[in-house]
Amino acid sequence: MTELIEQHFYSSYLPDSANEQIRQAIQLQFPQGSDFKLGTVEFERYRTIRKGLEAIQQNRLFNDSARFKTIYLGTDSRRGLYPFTLPPSSQPTEHPDAFVRINARINSLFLQVVPGDTSVAMQQLNALQSAISPADFQLCTAKISLRPSNRKRPFDWDIRTVSFSNIVFNPAQTKALLRYDMYCGGNCGFGEILLVEKVNGNWQIKQAEQLWIS
Repeated sequence: MTELIEQHFYSSYLPDSANEQIRQAIQLQFPQGSDFKLGTVEFERYRTIRKGLEAIQQNRLFNDSARFKTIYLGTDSRRGLYPFTLPPSSQPTEHPDAFVRINARINSLFLQVVPGDTSVAMQQLNALQSAISPADFQLCTAKISLRPSNRKRPFDWDIRTVSFSNIVFNPAQTKALLRYDMYCGGNCGFGEILLVEKVNGNWQIKQAEQLWIS
């Protein structure tokens, strides 16, 4: 969870003052109207610079619990997960379209964990993992709480909420797939599928591919 928060949640866990400093630094580096399209050189430069700026703010935040933001854990089956369908496996990784290449990489993740029939795995990856609680996580740059159950509407995602799927392991239980949806209010949200691998007894994210974004 810490790895997700610090590397995949787009600095949303940082205090507003830290994000404002990052915004100002980015404005100095890039002129107005810069092209940040996926796959461009300018996009890669922007991502590298932003990651460096976020790392500086992250180090300042480390274990300073008074400045931690809260991320809520979604376990309500009424909301569930964003529907996911495995893309066709015939798409080439060298295709000129970036989204086609992403689909090809998603298929490669499945081949590493589920080399045979994927139907059971897909059921698990579309099923909400509800038997988890904040006590299962130890964080050093954010707080985590259960999403309040007294919300007026079960589909009201105006607070930052992350939901996880069930986990799919390979036969040796050294690699696994899982996915998550992150909702951050209004039309703000995204989801990824993760390949995690057990390294020296610890599970680490080895690859992440975007499934959707709003």
